[in-house]
Amino acid sequence: MPDRPARPWRRSLRSRLVAYFVVLSAITILVVGGVAYELATGQLTNSVYARLSAVASVKADSLDRWVDEQTRNVVYVSSIPGFGDDARAFLDPTSPSSGRTTAEARLRQDLRAIVQGTADAEEIFILDLDGTIRLSTLAASEGQVQATEPFFTDGSSHTTVQNVYPSSLTNRPTITVATPLFDHDGRGQRVAVLAANLSLQRLDSIIVERTGLGTSGRTYLVGLDHRLVQGTATDATHATIDSEGIQRVLQLRDGQGLYSDDRGSPVVGVYRWLGNRGAGLLAEISQDEALGPARDLALTIGAVGLVSTILLAAGIWVVARRVTRPILSLAATASRVAGGDLDASSGIRSDDEVGVLATAFDAMTAELRENVAT
Repeated sequence: MPDRPARPWRRSLRSRLVAYFVVLSAITILVVGGVAYELATGQLTNSVYARLSAVASVKADSLDRWVDEQTRNVVYVSSIPGFGDDARAFLDPTSPSSGRTTAEARLRQDLRAIVQGTADAEEIFILDLDGTIRLSTLAASEGQVQATEPFFTDGSSHTTVQNVYPSSLTNRPTITVATPLFDHDGRGQRVAVLAANLSLQRLDSIIVERTGLGTSGRTYLVGLDHRLVQGTATDATHATIDSEGIQRVLQLRDGQGLYSDDRGSPVVGVYRWLGNRGAGLLAEISQDEALGPARDLALTIGAVGLVSTILLAAGIWVVARRVTRPILSLAATASRVAGGDLDASSGIRSDDEVGVLATAFDAMTAELRENVAT
């Protein structure tokens, strides 16, 4: 079987030196770039977790303070002098019609002024002791029965907050504050329940606000029914959302991780179960944005390594040329001697290993010449 011809680069010592250097440099660049990327990714991920956790904690605290403030506001309204008495007069069928009309007008005026003067309540309404909404700032709610809702059953005896739940009034996730109403002209008897559905638009300014979340980050609340608790939610009436983070937080778990969000985008996420709100709070930022610096670092290392390799390869080529020149000269001399030119001499005079080899070769050639002459 005939020998296969050697590849051109294998015939050149200089080419092999440069090729070996390029291969070793490429391996080094890949290893350094990979290690740098992994280390940077780990550090960036931990940093993003810490930032998202801080954002989630601030928003959870702000939400609690806001709900507590709205609870105090509802209690304050219920304690306005004459408010409970007007409610009794309005709801008591035995009251004179003129008195009921006057009481209703005052109640409507008070409730309307409260809603107009604050962006925190979406609706304020009064329920009779049977759980029917008798007066509301939203006329469409009047006559609706809420007797089975916890905010009514609990609010009939004490101030309560019904955390995130699907309201039968709006068919949207809602937070409702309720407190019993007592008259003052009588004997302090319970006459009605005052309730307020909190504004989801106002909640958005607490939860959805993006400070500290970069360009792709977001925070949001999701209820146990997988629906956004958000005033600006698209198709909030029917749409449900799901992701690995949502599934975990709705199992009443806290945590963090890398996963795809409800839109299918890879994110770095932190999730917190807010037991006192009955909802999960998620803070997320896209992995592209969060881990971009690590990717940029790896690309920078690769680019610098590539340019360095090219420059060093050129330098190695020049150095190798100088190093291999005497070796190539010696090889050419050996070829001439092998062809019968016993007068050939390497002409190499140096103190390094090549010079020693050339001196020995010239000595052997001279000895061979003498043997042939004799």
